[in-house]
Amino acid sequence: MSYSEESLKPACNTDVIIIGGGPSGLSCALLLGRCRRSVVVFDEGHPRNRRSKFMNGFISRDGYSPQHFLEDARNELAKYNVQVYRKKIVRAEKIKEDFHVYSEEGTEYICRKLVLATGIVDNLPDIPGIESFYGTSAFHCPYCDGWENSDKHIGVIGNVKGGAMLALNLYNWSSAVCIFLHGKQTIPEKERKKLAERNIEIYPQKITELHGADGILSRVEFEDGSSVPCDSIFFSMGFRQHCEIARQLNCEFSPKGLVKTNHLQQTKVEGFYVVGDASRDMQLVIVAASEGTKAGVAIHTALMTGK
Repeated sequence: MSYSEESLKPACNTDVIIIGGGPSGLSCALLLGRCRRSVVVFDEGHPRNRRSKFMNGFISRDGYSPQHFLEDARNELAKYNVQVYRKKIVRAEKIKEDFHVYSEEGTEYICRKLVLATGIVDNLPDIPGIESFYGTSAFHCPYCDGWENSDKHIGVIGNVKGGAMLALNLYNWSSAVCIFLHGKQTIPEKERKKLAERNIEIYPQKITELHGADGILSRVEFEDGSSVPCDSIFFSMGFRQHCEIARQLNCEFSPKGLVKTNHLQQTKVEGFYVVGDASRDMQLVIVAASEGTKAGVAIHTALMTGK
C-alpha cells in the first residue's frame, strides 16, 4: 500500500481525520484502526527528513531508510479501516461538534476528531548551496546524525546561544568542532570560555562557498579567501510550522512556535490533537511515533465516552 487509490466522497463523515502521514500521524492511525475506528489520513508527501538517507535512534530500525519506514507503516494500515491519501489540506474549522477540513482544490471533508501531524520546517542557514548538502552532510540533529560524523571535522552554525550549545554537544562525537559565525553574530564571553576549554575554534568570517561533491562536504570557504576543512555542518536556526491549521483553529503556541498541548496531545480546542514535531521540543522520530499512539488512545476513549 502506497497511497489509497479508492475514491473518497466529499464531505464524508468519518471518526478521525489525520493531517500528515509521517511517523506520528501513521502511528496514531494504526492505533485507531486497531480500535475499529474509521480513519482518513491526508498526506502532502513532504516529510521533514525526506532528504535523509537513514533514520537513526529508533529501536529495531536504527539506520533504516526513512522512505521505506513510511512505506512499511502505510502497508501495515491496509488491513484496518484506514485510508491514506496523497492530498494537501489547507484549511480547517470547527462547526458545532465536528471539524471541517478543506483540500487545496476546495473539497470539504468532515470528522468528529481532528489530528494535526504535519510537523515543522527547519530554517536553513543563508549559505549559498547548502541545500545540496542538506540531509547528507548538513544536519540539524546531533542525536540523529552525530554518530555517523564521529571524529570528523564538524562545523556549527546557529544563533548566539544555540550555536554554542550545539557545538559543545557535538564535541562528544568529535574533538574537531568549530563554529561559523557567518559574519553576523558574536558569542558572549561565558560561552567563549567554555568553547576555548575544548579548543572549539570560532570563525567570524562570512561563508561564501561550500566545497564538495555529491552532497558530501569537504571544505568551507570564507569571503577573505581563506578556507577550512569541513566534513559536515550542523545548524540550529529555528523552525516554523509546516502549515497554518493550528492557527486557523486558534490554538495556543509556545514562544518557540510549537503548538501547546496537554499530556494527551490535546490542544485547548476540544477534539483537536497535535502530535509529533509540531508540538514538542524533543523532536525525534521515535518520540513522534509514541505521541501519535498516545493521542490515538485518548481519541478512542473520548469517542467511546462521547466527550
